[in-house]
Amino acid sequence: MVEFSNRQEEKFLFPECEKLVPGSMGINVEQHQSFHDDIEAMESYFEQVKKNPSLYNGERVISLLDKFGPVFCKHLEEEIGTLERSKLVAIFPNEQEFKKIWVDMMDWIISTSSKLTSLPWVNLRNEVWIDRRLYLTIKKLVHLGS
Repeated sequence: MVEFSNRQEEKFLFPECEKLVPGSMGINVEQHQSFHDDIEAMESYFEQVKKNPSLYNGERVISLLDKFGPVFCKHLEEEIGTLERSKLVAIFPNEQEFKKIWVDMMDWIISTSSKLTSLPWVNLRNEVWIDRRLYLTIKKLVHLGS
């Protein structure tokens, strides 16, 4: 799910931002790369567990999470600042240009997503972007869990 989210940003939003304001999203791409391999390892582990639930080991899950968790949480906090409204308005003074990218990205997400697992996440992400209070609530829950 995280990799899917990063892919959509890197496929649609970040390149367009970079075309208009070079360097505006480079840090996000670098951070995505910094935890990519560890998230892939975790996803691979859970694919194995889905096939054979007896392979599940809670300590292994914690170990996998510990490998990328701190870097990932730092990225989530820092990425918000690069994607805040004022920065996006500065990058896309023409709101229609941004809306076209957003619609293209949502169309791609819907066409490539699992209707059972990914689309609920897409809906949640849209709510997060629309309602900052929901984002802050999720952020508090994430911090409570750490």
